Amino acid sequence: MDKEVYDKAFDVAEKSLRACYDKQGIMAGRRHFDDYWARDSFFSIWGALELEDYDVVKDNLELFIKHQKMNGQLPMRIGTTHIGQTLKFVGVRIDKTVPIYYQDKLFSYPQDQNSLFIIAFKKYVEKTKDYAYLKHNFELLQNILGWYEYQKKKGLIYGKKYATWQDSIKKKGYTLYNNVLYYQALTCMDFLAHKLDYKKDYARRAKDFKDKLNDFFWKEHHYVDWVDDEHIRHDYFSTDGNTLAVLFGIADKQKAKKISQYILKNDLLKPFGARTNHPKYDPKQVFFWFKPLGLSDYQNNGALWVWLGVLCIFTLHIAGYKKEALHELQKISEVLAKHDLVYEVYSQNSRPLKRFFYKSEAPFAWSSAFFILAYKTLIRK
Repeated sequence: MDKEVYDKAFDVAEKSLRACYDKQGIMAGRRHFDDYWARDSFFSIWGALELEDYDVVKDNLELFIKHQKMNGQLPMRIGTTHIGQTLKFVGVRIDKTVPIYYQDKLFSYPQDQNSLFIIAFKKYVEKTKDYAYLKHNFELLQNILGWYEYQKKKGLIYGKKYATWQDSIKKKGYTLYNNVLYYQALTCMDFLAHKLDYKKDYARRAKDFKDKLNDFFWKEHHYVDWVDDEHIRHDYFSTDGNTLAVLFGIADKQKAKKISQYILKNDLLKPFGARTNHPKYDPKQVFFWFKPLGLSDYQNNGALWVWLGVLCIFTLHIAGYKKEALHELQKISEVLAKHDLVYEVYSQNSRPLKRFFYKSEAPFAWSSAFFILAYKTLIRK
């Protein structure tokens, strides 16, 4: 174990994450994605809390609370308009700060932001012991969780196309990722309710949902990616949902081991970080504009993501593959130290992805935060 490389990579991740801090919270990045993206900022909070940057975390939570709809829905992002986001890729900037609830592809909205908010809020309260803040916002948290009652079919979260973080993939129906996050939101609400001695059985709801999730999505070696309207099981291996299922305790030890073996057997971690899925999605599942832009592999078993690599590392570690987990963390550390910045996504040559209309976002808060979490958990406990 090369401690010097780990320490250098940690410094790079810390610098990259804090470079994304702004007046109202954590921005996704500083180039194309310099807005307050819900999933990016809420996942980034996991690392910011490890750095004890509590003020920026609370600012971020407050920002999204202010823009909660009456039905509990939180924005996908707070920043530029749909047109403004597109124009950034050709170098034109429109400075606005407005809440955006629908996908930039329109006609659909994401479903992970509400769960991720509750998970981040719980982590903040757990770290800071700010129970007055919890008490003040608990009713709002119930409303945020309650939004999912409008999103369910047959007791599971059901969504339209582009409703996950893989917003270039037309997953429609019951997605593993969104359902896994909802389960964790239930367990977090149980934790928060207990802190206020609030008598509502979130634990029972979480257990029932966990059982339903395991029955519905598990298939022999891993959880399937999504199930569509015709109940066709799209049994791709999705790295996000499978690893989060292990991290959140949805997968038992036996399932965690099978998921880890699948990751290792199918080289999802080569050359470093992790790919989004295996095997490749049918090209018809990819948003049509991504092909002429040269980004058909962006979220489709081609490009490499640090934060997904960290989730795989945690999965391997939980399943007992601790030597392999540290080996993968060292590979990520070497890349971060080499480039002296954390990028959003990398090519197979371990360099930041660069296409004609697209350069990998840098710095990238989400991956920076996850590396910090891995370092604090596995290296400097």
